[in-house]
Amino acid sequence: MKAKPYTLLLHPAFLTSLVVLLLNDFYLKYAFPNELTGKLSDVAGLFTFAIFLFVFFPSYKKQVIIFCVLFFCWWKSPLSNSFIQFINDQLSLPVHRIIDYTDLFALLVLPLAYRIKAPAYSASLIRSVAVYATGIISFFSFCATSMMPRHLAYYNYRDNEINFDQSFNTAFSKEELLEKLNPQKLPYTMDSVRFYKIQESGEFYQHVTNRYDTTTQWIPVKRSDDTTLFIRKPDQQFYILPYYLFEGDTLSNLEFSFGHNGTRKKPTTVRIRTFQVKNHDVYTSLLYPPGNKRLRKHFKRLFHK
Repeated sequence: MKAKPYTLLLHPAFLTSLVVLLLNDFYLKYAFPNELTGKLSDVAGLFTFAIFLFVFFPSYKKQVIIFCVLFFCWWKSPLSNSFIQFINDQLSLPVHRIIDYTDLFALLVLPLAYRIKAPAYSASLIRSVAVYATGIISFFSFCATSMMPRHLAYYNYRDNEINFDQSFNTAFSKEELLEKLNPQKLPYTMDSVRFYKIQESGEFYQHVTNRYDTTTQWIPVKRSDDTTLFIRKPDQQFYILPYYLFEGDTLSNLEFSFGHNGTRKKPTTVRIRTFQVKNHDVYTSLLYPPGNKRLRKHFKRLFHK
């Protein structure tokens, strides 16, 4: 029985790498952030991607390998910055990647992918359904592995800031909520302006148009290693609490706001916006699950009445 190229999607090595890729991207790298989980997606993703392409181009396996090498090197270099910026700005998709040339060692998995042969499974409805399902899941995994969670795509305007951005409906009044969030009676501030960091790299210029004719000027904006450009934007009124204690850790400059949702039982909405965490381990824990889930449960209990 001659094996069909699409049965590569049912090869045990492919299925294993796909499971590892999904498990790492959606749980392991957040629950156990370290060098291993940071590199695991590159290895599993590159292996899975190459075999996925073999299905569509079974007679061009060498060309597929060359393409994967060139694409991965481009993706992991500054050459892809403009493309990523275009996707983020024009399509509003939170695509990202970290430039780390040590990730290129994942290319060593491609010769192994090249040697994988399509298994000769007998034709059946179950096989056909499994192939289609695996193909769809594979395509989803390739897209998801480069997507930032929405709370990470947020443009922070302070160092070590986490955009928590969770809203809770409660029966407590605004005054009662202020007491719950600030039992120490700390002096808090109110503001309605935020500053968003300009993430693009490179040189910046101010475009100046002469009102009397059609000439324009491009004036360089002075920058140095210790300066950063921000955009100032008005926002709804919010509060800033100097610090808030959570499980013995300090959340600095906790931002929150209040609103009305129109319901009778829980008419007040409190939105916990952002906070800063100076401890790197605590920052990483609260940035990803399961740490931020504990924080959500904490505020849910706090606002329950």
